[in-house]
Amino acid sequence: MRIEELETAMGEVSLLKLLRSFGGRRLYVPLNMHADHHIACVIGTDAAMALADLVQGEYVDLPTLARFDRMEKRNRIVGLRKKGKSLDLIAWECKCSRRYVMQVCRDSREEIEREIPGPKMRQLELPIFAGAR
Repeated sequence: MRIEELETAMGEVSLLKLLRSFGGRRLYVPLNMHADHHIACVIGTDAAMALADLVQGEYVDLPTLARFDRMEKRNRIVGLRKKGKSLDLIAWECKCSRRYVMQVCRDSREEIEREIPGPKMRQLELPIFAGAR
């Protein structure tokens, strides 16, 4: 199960509460959630019911809140790069170093190149220098 599915079902605020309290653990979510359950006490009954409907009596491995924040930042960096933003602008908007932006973009190069707008830039090979290799 992906974290985005949990966020869609529960809402961002409830997901953050869940990760703050249970992040880094394997959590059993009962099929029949009730208002007295420890999950419902932390995130609220409505969000707990939505979680139970999604997970349906299974275990869910939750990331830590810090790891979730890193995943969100990485997704934001990749999204901005796909829109054609410069490395410096992305670093400024995401409040991180230019080097970190370069690492994330290098790790996600194939995904970014599939969707980046505009022409693909290639090195120009002039006929004068073609035989000078």
